[in-house]
Amino acid sequence: MAELDIAWVREQFSLPENIAFFDNAGGSFTLNRVIDRVAEYMRETPVQLGARHRLSVQASDRLQQATADLAAMIGAQPDEVVIGPASSSLTDRLARAMRGQLRTGDRIIVTQFDHESNISPWLRLADHGVEIVIWELNQSTGQVELDDLEALLTERTRLLACTHCTNITGDPVAIGDIRRLTKQAGCQLMVDGVAYAPHRQVNMAELDVDYYVISLYKVFGPHIGLLYGKREALDRLDNINLAHMSRGDVPYKLQPGGTCYELLYGAAGIAHYLQELGSGNLGEAFSLITKYEEQLTRQFLNAMNDTDFIVHGSAGDNPQRLPIMSFHHPKLSSVSICEQLDRHNIAAKHGHFHARRLIQRYGLDPNDGVVRVSLAHYNTSEEVERLIEKLKEVATLP
Repeated sequence: MAELDIAWVREQFSLPENIAFFDNAGGSFTLNRVIDRVAEYMRETPVQLGARHRLSVQASDRLQQATADLAAMIGAQPDEVVIGPASSSLTDRLARAMRGQLRTGDRIIVTQFDHESNISPWLRLADHGVEIVIWELNQSTGQVELDDLEALLTERTRLLACTHCTNITGDPVAIGDIRRLTKQAGCQLMVDGVAYAPHRQVNMAELDVDYYVISLYKVFGPHIGLLYGKREALDRLDNINLAHMSRGDVPYKLQPGGTCYELLYGAAGIAHYLQELGSGNLGEAFSLITKYEEQLTRQFLNAMNDTDFIVHGSAGDNPQRLPIMSFHHPKLSSVSICEQLDRHNIAAKHGHFHARRLIQRYGLDPNDGVVRVSLAHYNTSEEVERLIEKLKEVATLP
């Protein structure tokens, strides 16, 4: 297998020269080509859609092609893609649009280990008579166990909302096995792929989920999100936009206020970049990313074995683990660790990362939470070594 050309990759971004950036799970750096496309759209077609004049037609064509490029990137059709401000907003829209399908006594399952954006919107449906059930980590193993989920699924279950990868530990969830269980139960599956999509290829045709959400600003793009939905699933949703729209007006019925045109046009640069990275093959691009990130993840986690830091999640030799690592120190606050790292031009972040339920499950104060180190494929082994060195220094400070 070819090796990732890290020098070429870094040239595609305007990375800070003196800062080692390890807060990528919060928001990655943006591709230069994405920035250029946003500016191009603003300069050349900053007009409203739907008119017959050539600028409006050109703008419409650009956005139609951008949507098609993003859909192809995730193995979907253009009419299965809804664009919105971010994954949190899109999930909230989905929950509101699903109300018409739900009846008193219907059940929705959420998890203890998700980002709150895939929990809170569903909890609000309890006000409409929906029973909300929480799938928790197994009390004995502390892991995600499918047997526990199977026990929660009943004939009244209408939806399971689940992450593809926890944004705290980087441990992926077995969506294929989960999909098998939800199909047997006759319920829909909504997957939060925000932490997963920057690191592994996602293909909706293969995953066969009903809904899947991605924050494109964590996948080297602008601050917008993408919601995938099977077309038949989208058609069943209520209209939450203007009154004259109908259920068949997809995606417009789910896009109140419309989309940010220039950011949508810019976001297509993500797909173009991945195609170029993989020499025209998206799978090859993610193979290169996966292999490279596995090396960095192993480098960091193996070094942490020789420290007093308590790392959450699976071991460093787990090849499925994504490059999102969270830890705390038994004697030092997480905020103080991040402050010390910043003094050495290393950017990491502390807190609960909107996964408060999981942090509380670990017995930690959510306000201080954990230190999260999240990598992207533009990080280098030298940066990881700097991080390890400074963490060891911080741990020995009086």
